[in-house]
Amino acid sequence: MLAGRTNDHLIEITLTTVAAYGSFLLAEHFHLSGVLATLVAGLLTGNIGSLGSFTDKGREAVVSFWEFIAFIVNSLIFMLIGIRGAYQNFTNLLLALGLPPEIPEREAIVTVSFAVVSYSIFVQGLTIIPLLRKLKEIPEL
Repeated sequence: MLAGRTNDHLIEITLTTVAAYGSFLLAEHFHLSGVLATLVAGLLTGNIGSLGSFTDKGREAVVSFWEFIAFIVNSLIFMLIGIRGAYQNFTNLLLALGLPPEIPEREAIVTVSFAVVSYSIFVQGLTIIPLLRKLKEIPEL
């Protein structure tokens, strides 16, 4: 409601940020899920904002701002995963191949593990492009 009273795109960005973080804090205060509260706030803001409470320039600015924030957060998450992984000793974690030979059904475990990994790489990997084209997420060639 406040966003519809201004024509300043910076205020509209600020209001969406306050809505996201404020909803999280409010939910946490009442011992509810802050993540779900932020999700609902984002859905409401996106739906109400598309109904005209944001200016055209404000809508573009808000979308660009949140795309940038998502990029930064995703980059940070993968950097932290990489940093954490750099200090891991993976010699003891070689999947099913690291099982001692005396484990019952070791060969079956290795075979099933190989099948799951192969399926993940080949079947899912080869079908993702046709799926994305069917969903019109990427253009047809």
